[in-house]
Amino acid sequence: SGDLSPLGSFDTILVNSFLHHVSDADVERILFQLRSRLDPAGRVHVLELVLPERTSLARLMARLDRGRFPRSLPRWIELLSAAFEPVVVEPYMLGGRLWSMLYFQGRVKS
Repeated sequence: SGDLSPLGSFDTILVNSFLHHVSDADVERILFQLRSRLDPAGRVHVLELVLPERTSLARLMARLDRGRFPRSLPRWIELLSAAFEPVVVEPYMLGGRLWSMLYFQGRVKS
């Protein structure tokens, strides 16, 4: 289960292209653990693979990725916003139009 409390708190936490490899339940557990480690004035930064809703090369690439849990943009926003107050929510394309991605910056909810 990985208790992170001995690590103390952090001003910045970066999660880069990891969460699409784990189930929704594990994402929720991880995010709430990270929230408990984030300094009240700190920020979490998440970069994550998005599964586009429409047929596209980016959708095919997300399906071919080794991550078994690509999620739609609305689902990512729902999961991330449950743990953190959104500061920046910015979908973007990577590699031309190969990969649909999300940049999310959040803070501890007041």
